[in-house]
Amino acid sequence: MLDPCDDVCRILCADALYQLDRIDEAHKMLSLALNSSSQRSPVLARLALLQFKKGFIYDGNQVIKKVIQIGDTSCLLPIMDIFKEEDRKLMQSHCHSKALNILQNKQGKTYIKEAIAYLSFAIIASGGHAKESLLARARCYGQLGQKKTAIFDFNAVLKDDPSNVEALSGKGFMHITLKQRKEAVQDLCLAVKVDSSYVIKEVRSLKPETQMLVGEWLHEHCWGLLADLIATDSQLQSQTAFNDLEKIAKALTELDNTNSSFHILYTDILIGKEKYEEAFMHLKQSFSNSAIDDSAKARYGILHVKYRNVLAAAQELSPLAGKSPGEVEVLVKFLDKRQRQSLSQQIEAFLTKRVTIMGKSESQMDIVEKSSKSVKKSWSILEIGLTVLLFLMTCAAVVLLILYTSNKENVCTTTGCVTAAARIIQNMDPTIEPCTDFYQYACGGWLNKHVIPETSSRYSIFDILRDEMEIILKGLLEMPEQEDRDAFKKAKILYKSCMNESLIEQRDSLPLIELLAVVGDWPVASTDWNLTKESGWSLEEKMSLLNFRFNKRVLVDMFVWNDDRESSKNIIYIDQPSLGMPSRDYYFNSGNYKRIREAYLQFMITIAKMVREDKNLTKDDSFVQEEMTRVMDLETDIAKATAPSEERNDVTLLYNKMTLVEFQQKFALDDFNWTSFIQGVMSSVNIQIHADEEVVVYGVPYLQQLKSILSNYSASTLQNYLVWRLAIDRVSSLSRRYKDARANYRKALYGTTLEEARWRECVSYVNSNMENAVGAMYVKETFAGESKRMISDLINKVREAFIETLDELQWMDGISKDKAQEKAMSIKEQIGYPDYILEDHNDKLDQETSTLNFSEHQYFENILEILKAGAQKSLKKLREPVDQDAWIIGAAVADAFYSPNRNQIVFPAGILQPPFFSKHQPQALNFGGIGMVIGHEITHGFDDNGRNFDKDGNMFDWWSNFSAMHFKDQSRCMVYQYGNYTWELAGGQNVSGIITLGENIADNGGVRQAYKAYLKWVQRHGKEPKLPGLDLTYKQLFFLNFAQVWCGSYRPEYARHSIKTDVHSPFKYRVMGSLQNFEAFSEEFNCKKGTKMNPAEKCRVW
Repeated sequence: MLDPCDDVCRILCADALYQLDRIDEAHKMLSLALNSSSQRSPVLARLALLQFKKGFIYDGNQVIKKVIQIGDTSCLLPIMDIFKEEDRKLMQSHCHSKALNILQNKQGKTYIKEAIAYLSFAIIASGGHAKESLLARARCYGQLGQKKTAIFDFNAVLKDDPSNVEALSGKGFMHITLKQRKEAVQDLCLAVKVDSSYVIKEVRSLKPETQMLVGEWLHEHCWGLLADLIATDSQLQSQTAFNDLEKIAKALTELDNTNSSFHILYTDILIGKEKYEEAFMHLKQSFSNSAIDDSAKARYGILHVKYRNVLAAAQELSPLAGKSPGEVEVLVKFLDKRQRQSLSQQIEAFLTKRVTIMGKSESQMDIVEKSSKSVKKSWSILEIGLTVLLFLMTCAAVVLLILYTSNKENVCTTTGCVTAAARIIQNMDPTIEPCTDFYQYACGGWLNKHVIPETSSRYSIFDILRDEMEIILKGLLEMPEQEDRDAFKKAKILYKSCMNESLIEQRDSLPLIELLAVVGDWPVASTDWNLTKESGWSLEEKMSLLNFRFNKRVLVDMFVWNDDRESSKNIIYIDQPSLGMPSRDYYFNSGNYKRIREAYLQFMITIAKMVREDKNLTKDDSFVQEEMTRVMDLETDIAKATAPSEERNDVTLLYNKMTLVEFQQKFALDDFNWTSFIQGVMSSVNIQIHADEEVVVYGVPYLQQLKSILSNYSASTLQNYLVWRLAIDRVSSLSRRYKDARANYRKALYGTTLEEARWRECVSYVNSNMENAVGAMYVKETFAGESKRMISDLINKVREAFIETLDELQWMDGISKDKAQEKAMSIKEQIGYPDYILEDHNDKLDQETSTLNFSEHQYFENILEILKAGAQKSLKKLREPVDQDAWIIGAAVADAFYSPNRNQIVFPAGILQPPFFSKHQPQALNFGGIGMVIGHEITHGFDDNGRNFDKDGNMFDWWSNFSAMHFKDQSRCMVYQYGNYTWELAGGQNVSGIITLGENIADNGGVRQAYKAYLKWVQRHGKEPKLPGLDLTYKQLFFLNFAQVWCGSYRPEYARHSIKTDVHSPFKYRVMGSLQNFEAFSEEFNCKKGTKMNPAEKCRVW
């Protein structure tokens, strides 16, 4: 029964009356609800809408102003679906006009902030697509010094209108103020291409020194690009680029007609476009005889060569040749070989004459044609595996053998072929047209046969493979110890302690309560916690304790890793922290995210109540509710301050190296000493930190806001939060009633209703935390030794294909291709497992676990041992050289990896099995499986992140300006392509083309390279026979096995989680996106242009 006096009920009634066009009654209902303070903003927002609708503009603006004064503009978000489109437009128009009126008639930061609030209303009312409001708000943010926020709004405009000159130029100016040269130049160049007169006008409105900076940056960019262009042989590429350069150079001459370097640049571009007459006239108009310098004379010289006056050319080029031979060397590339030889002879003669006259010993200028060089997130969570019941596989094999024994000439009937054919047939749905939906064609059978288990949030071929691997590991961990080496014994003890559920139940919450005493107790579960920041409670002391003792990094993520710019050394990193929920979106978004948020808060409250009860404290539910709500507020503020994933894709922008002294000064906090915090962490491993210690700061925007966040919360709230972040991870290690307390949160977050079988949890935990010990047992039991050699051979073939692919790329110049080839050839590989884990005489494996002391009766404490050992191992590396040969993952893992800091690809033993690889299955399947994985990992070295690192793993810009600019253009195509995939299962949200870009580039490159490598294999070894029961060519089987690797399904809850947190696209779009871009696929399956699988527009990076 609804309570008519409840303001929420009144709001609901008002919404219903509004939908029925009973506006006056809705207005009256909202007026009644206005007396309640709890829902004041939502009521006011609705009232404003009705005032506008009734034509009461002044009253509507006054109501909106009240909402702004309250500071809750977000109240408009949940009611947008209620407002009718015409009314939303009305509110948008009024709010936008009001903002402009404020900006035109008032000055000062207060009024700018007020205008921003009105513009935010307009933007929300439009559904986020109010271009003019976004532009206006971006400019306001710029005036307030919030440059990155301004860039965010400019990007929002560009998402819908990539050629919006106001957004491009505005964004470029923001990058200038942030000293982000590359980004500024890129945006301003794009803007000039769209409307140069607008950009010139805007640049002239800047301060004189900023105008000079813009001109300097654009000039240097254009000159570098021009030098790259005239060194390439691609006419098609050059024509487009020269046209773009001409626009930019022309704009520069108009921006500052007195700058001779701008005129020289424009002349060079005209020469490059073979507009010799126009170049000659521009020189004549721009330089008088008295003002002409050596650079201008040299351009006359080039033009004279074109007009066959070589003697005059030699005289005009010689002065510059003596001063700047490098510039002349670039200029003569405008000439053909014959012209260069003739000119060289004339200049040599001219210089010789000068030497004789001046009586000095000068080396002659040798201008000859230079011979060009010959052209040489991590495939993370690789969801793979085999899924067919043994009985059905056996039956299928028998049937296929009977059917095809009479036709062995063109059909492979070996056991490996029959098994592979049975798997492929059961997975696919041949009733689907492959050119319409290749994913459904390849995986439809699998999807129809498999239901997601209640314990799982998703189910895929990868998950089945993991399940099968865990069965093997269970048997190994449960085997008697006998004469096991020490590392194996400890792994088995850890497993036994995890499986000892009766003792875990008996101990109940005791281990957690003992842990609370170590970290300074939990105020919400205490009656006498009354410390303050002033009375001795130290935030840096608590944070450092959590870091070095429990490997838990809260409020700030401080860790030790390879220095991005000097990968042979380790360094301290400081970054924004992780959060209690999977991503920052969970703290703000509405709909299902709100439900998850509520479940998370209830989880927090429930655990706190349980601990209080177990400590025999007085029941005080209102106190617990208030305390944990305050903790939730703190974590929400932290989430707001963190940068979204889309803004953290470029490691070159994240990287900021400084000394500890500089860091302390730049990010000073009240009642918190950064040096004390870092020294507190490093003292645990006996490392002394000095004032000049260098650190790398990733999370600058977050750290800039941390001071204001901490100032709003008491010591007790901060302590509550620190302990909660430690406790949430340990709930799964406690008794059943504690694990049950998280059930609703898990259901809301992942959609799962049951916990995994206990033995699976224990196997997974032991494998994750003692990966080398468990990996050694797994390899000894299952891994075929010859697989290493076979995979190494495949790596060489795919690497060779990648290098050959470079020749096909018109967007990349020769210099960058040479560097790319050099890096590809330098990629190191690790296959299967590290050799030492199988060497009985080598004690390195036992040394890795020497500090661990486990007890079969104390699972909780065993976990704490592992956490401490992991933290200590990582921190000690600060003063140790980087071990470039160390493995970054264990052997019993079905995945593959690329490390940019090491330029290294890793293929653990767990992935080297069907459907990815088998020496018994056709090579078409091996290349479509593990070959594609190899190509994927190699391509990661050249994706949007990997491209920033050189062959030695150092962050270094080895790209020419030309290639870098075109890489971004090619990548942008892929961002838009994947960003337009709508995932219905995730509530109709679109895939993030930005977050998933690196993996999408790798997917696309991987399948291309593997296919190219396979075709070369066929050329050497001949075509393979068909598989029984499949009327498909070997090329079609390649694509089919590639697609079937990704057969899988998700729960809706996990889909919504994945789309916000996963750097990979959903399974279906990994297949569809890669193949829609690949012409060879369309040719092999005869997909006509314009069909779903063969769109007219395709994207390609590698």
